[in-house]
Amino acid sequence: MNYIDCHNHLLPGVDDGAERMKEAKDNLRLLRSQGVATAILTPHVNSAYGDRTLTKEELRRRFIKLQEKCEDEPDAYPVLTLGCEYYLDPRKEDSIDPITMAGSDVVMLELPYEACLEDVIRAVNIACGQGYRVLLAHPEKYCAFMYQWDEALDFLRSSPDVFVQSEAWDIAQHKKYARRFIESRTATVIGTDSHGYRRYPVYDLAVAALTEWAGEDPGRRDYVERLLRLNAREIFFS
Repeated sequence: MNYIDCHNHLLPGVDDGAERMKEAKDNLRLLRSQGVATAILTPHVNSAYGDRTLTKEELRRRFIKLQEKCEDEPDAYPVLTLGCEYYLDPRKEDSIDPITMAGSDVVMLELPYEACLEDVIRAVNIACGQGYRVLLAHPEKYCAFMYQWDEALDFLRSSPDVFVQSEAWDIAQHKKYARRFIESRTATVIGTDSHGYRRYPVYDLAVAALTEWAGEDPGRRDYVERLLRLNAREIFFS
């Protein structure tokens, strides 16, 4: 199974996710038991959910500490790497200072839920203007992808440097707006958005839902394979 979780809040004590080391390790063990071999930890940055006083250097220091705590049983945990969920309100800000995903040139952006398509495009332009490619965190929650779907779909299909992260729980629950990204094959990677004990990872439920959707259709099965494993490797680790 070698799945990749591209979005979670399991770096302890830095945002509204796992509060303590044990909570982080318990949830990482659960991820590994669900077939996740690699987890990109994505603490909130520049967000009301995160501690704005923590520098990138401090986040990296805490990440290394978590890695060291997991080394006693390496097979019990996914391989860990670091990114962030960078909150950008393009109506108020015009630059970003993120931790990129697994050391790649990709930044995962969280936008205001009320963001219209023009806001999404503006945010992408800000990030790309600084030399980044963009992974949109849970865009099914943004107004642009709820109420401007046709235009937003055209934008995604014409933007090779923009990727889409869909949430495992929403996929597992067959939620309408998340399903659009699967059926249009514009979802790029999967993230659990696990917040520790408050929201356990359910990667396995997403796998089951996607497998059911794919059925015996070769095209769908190939797409699901890319969604769960291949895309993330190629985008973040190549």
